[in-house]
Amino acid sequence: MAQLRSQIRGRILYWTTIVLMTGIIIFLGPKRQAVAGETETRNFQIFVDDKEAGKYQMIITANQDGSISVAAEAKVHVTFLVFKYTYTYKGVETWRGNRLIHLESNSNDDGQKFTVSAVGDEYNLRVKTNGRERTVQPDVWTTTYWRLPQERLRIGQISLLDADTGRSIDAKIQYLGTSSLNVSGRMQNCTHFKIIGEKIRVNAWFDSQERLVHQESLENGHKTVLKLASIGR
Repeated sequence: MAQLRSQIRGRILYWTTIVLMTGIIIFLGPKRQAVAGETETRNFQIFVDDKEAGKYQMIITANQDGSISVAAEAKVHVTFLVFKYTYTYKGVETWRGNRLIHLESNSNDDGQKFTVSAVGDEYNLRVKTNGRERTVQPDVWTTTYWRLPQERLRIGQISLLDADTGRSIDAKIQYLGTSSLNVSGRMQNCTHFKIIGEKIRVNAWFDSQERLVHQESLENGHKTVLKLASIGR
């Protein structure tokens, strides 16, 4: 009888182990595959002084090595009576964890052109703007604001790297709470942050994935709004 109970317990343990291991394989396998190579496209409308003025697109890709790349492209054209303004931006950022490890960008701000590159390691971030290079501290947040910085940098002073010009900006970030926002046709609870620095006045809202969904700023005296229009995978 004791031998029979032992055999039964052995079979139960065997099949329990098989079920658990199968569950682990099913759970971990697809999750890893979904992360590596996954791409998300976020399309924004740009409004200047309440008039639609351009488009902005972010393509966020999870790379095989665990890093995340963000390809961003913006085009703005404003015409008001005799006033005309154009702006273009194209750049790629690569992040590992919460740290910027690579940036390449080109921008044209109404005729003023910038070429920026940045390469980071554990200790420094080497930034080159129009051929001139300097070294800055590695914990920076880029002005694409594509996602929130790491938690310890979400209150008080924060170092910004202007993705357009390569300029370093000492700024202050303030959490303003949570609000319900219409994001691409669906109401979502979003966190609201305010960023203030030299020539920087930005209000930004982030979704549950901590990614940018709405932004309002003052650019050369003009109210500029980025509004998320669609998300694709």
